Amino acid sequence: TYFPDLTKDEAFSYWRSETLYDNLNPYKEAVEVITELGQTKLITFASFSKAKHYKSKFNFIKKHFGGKMPRENWAFVSTGEKGVLKADAIVDDRHVFINQMSPEVLKIKFKSDYTQDEELKCSLDLHTKDWYAIGKFLKETL
Repeated sequence: TYFPDLTKDEAFSYWRSETLYDNLNPYKEAVEVITELGQTKLITFASFSKAKHYKSKFNFIKKHFGGKMPRENWAFVSTGEKGVLKADAIVDDRHVFINQMSPEVLKIKFKSDYTQDEELKCSLDLHTKDWYAIGKFLKETL
């Protein structure tokens, strides 16, 4: 949809790059909020990764978050089935992953302009693009 002049294989080749995350930076506010929460809570970075960019994504998380919170308070899991993970809350921009979560999980949708693969099938507890609002909500709720 976003690259009509490319074949599907060409469009998805981007996601197969072994250096995909090497030169990217996270939202500054996300780093602040997540590392603050990670001082007392277990933070699991759950992400759907293609085999070739898994290491790049792990190194990105380790670089930007790893040294800022206790090592026992963070983990990285690569999965397309996020619903199998035990969680108190999820922050995601994709309906497919929010829909996988059980009813008791707090569901925060990070606002995104991208199209969705499926309709949202559950209610959201928060829908925002403001990481400080996400942090405030989670501190008050968890």
